[in-house]
Amino acid sequence: MIVSEPVKSQAQQPTASKKVKPWPAKFQADVFQMVSDLLKVGFSVRHAFKFCEVVFKTHLADLRQINQQLQDGQSISGTFEPYIDEQISTQLKLAEKHGQLSQSLSQISRLLTTAHQRKERIKRLLQYPFVLMLILAVVFTGLKIFVFPEIRELTDAPATTGYVYGLVLLGWCLACWVSVFGCRSSSHLP
Repeated sequence: MIVSEPVKSQAQQPTASKKVKPWPAKFQADVFQMVSDLLKVGFSVRHAFKFCEVVFKTHLADLRQINQQLQDGQSISGTFEPYIDEQISTQLKLAEKHGQLSQSLSQISRLLTTAHQRKERIKRLLQYPFVLMLILAVVFTGLKIFVFPEIRELTDAPATTGYVYGLVLLGWCLACWVSVFGCRSSSHLP
């Protein structure tokens, strides 16, 4: 008895079903800006993405797959879908539908760049309270290990662990208050 194997369609190929990692926002912004600029100076969509393969070596396999899918006739939004956010994919679909691809890619690039800059700024702002907490912990540890035993020895007083824990709790509350309200007030800066 001969059993025939089912023929795999393109949708069933392992490369299409393989889970891919979304691109970082900065890389997405760079690719979209490059393609937008190339479209504005007269490159075709296919040649613009082929040029991106040369420029962006870090995601070469992804860009080659996108270029191959474009050559096979798939839409731009469909080829980018595994690598980008759903909102950006929707913007690309609308741009394809209304013929504003170059302008839309440029706008998407600006939005992604702004989002990336905000994220980096928030990271930098959040580092400050953590550094303060670390310094505070080192100071209190130093006090508990070196200073308080010496004071206890000089005064012959009983251990003041409750006092130390109270200071630590007060310092921790103060640091939390500064980090929460300090970040809020600095977020209004331009």
